[in-house]
Amino acid sequence: MRILQIAPEIRTGSGVESVAYHLEQEWAKLGVETSRFTLADARGACRRQQAEG
Repeated sequence: MRILQIAPEIRTGSGVESVAYHLEQEWAKLGVETSRFTLADARGACRRQQAEG
């Protein structure tokens, strides 16, 4: 089984990005294969990054 996570970003911090990050870490400990699909993969950028840059 492989789990595909779809989220704007996957990173530590707060919000959905952090939940996705921590889920990925726990699944790895259990030996579950995971993949990611983020805004960067969709050739987009996080609004937060656009506002900062």
